[in-house]
Amino acid sequence: MPFGASHVKKRHIHSRELQRIGGEVHNLVLMKAEQHRAARHAFVARAEVVDLDSEKQLVARTGNLSTFGCFIETGAPFPRGTRIRMRITHRGTTFVAVGQVADSRATGMGVRFGSMEPAHQQILENWLAQLRNSAN
Repeated sequence: MPFGASHVKKRHIHSRELQRIGGEVHNLVLMKAEQHRAARHAFVARAEVVDLDSEKQLVARTGNLSTFGCFIETGAPFPRGTRIRMRITHRGTTFVAVGQVADSRATGMGVRFGSMEPAHQQILENWLAQLRNSAN
């Protein structure tokens, strides 16, 4: 008998219990997927997005904005993992960043911001401050 085997208790798991456990794991996965690292604010602006590998371009609009990314509303989203460059224009101000598609669905794609110039980081921070102030 292997070391410690005498202390291991085998337990038969019934199918109902397995279904319950599977459901709990599924719910935890869904909750984790729905959590975001930062507050998201409704934000509609023109978005030009370019796939950095294929150079395919699309023009769409944003649906929301956060410190770490945004949602681009489009019927032709890029697949998850696509490296992108985006240009978002709102009220005469343009924000540019590279990033990656974090989530892709029929209604659009969630993108995660990557690197950006300090001036564009400031534009993003200004937009978010305006959105926070208008929500209060």
